[in-house]
Amino acid sequence: MQINWSQLITNILGFLLLFWGLKHFAWGPILVMLDERREKIAGDFKQAEDERAAAEATRSEVDNQLRDIEATARKRIEEAATEGKRLAGEIKEEARTEAGVILEKARADIDHEHAKARVQLRNEIVAMAIGGAEKVLRQNLQGEEQEKLVNTFIDELENTNA
Repeated sequence: MQINWSQLITNILGFLLLFWGLKHFAWGPILVMLDERREKIAGDFKQAEDERAAAEATRSEVDNQLRDIEATARKRIEEAATEGKRLAGEIKEEARTEAGVILEKARADIDHEHAKARVQLRNEIVAMAIGGAEKVLRQNLQGEEQEKLVNTFIDELENTNA
């Protein structure tokens, strides 16, 4: 086997020419395209990571706001309960005060009516005593008749008091 040098050199030159052409026209743009694709993927990953971090920050912020809202709601509920208890106490105190006023008025009315009844009773007793005295003075009565008249007067007084 004999080496054909011209053919070998032509093949080597053709290979080198093909290699240079591929490197210059194919591999260069392919490598540039691969580098661009790698950078785009890295950028997409970075953007996804940034968006995930932003979403996490937003989630944390929303969680904090929810906690604040829940705390505010609990505080308002507690304030409303306290206000309700305070109002209930005020209403009870007002009712007690009004009941006391009504009771005092009723007692005053009772005392007034009692005094009025005593005055009326006294007036009736005076009128009866005067009536009895008139009867005694009109009649000149003897022992038994005077006793009968006094007993009748006492009976009338007892009936009036009953």
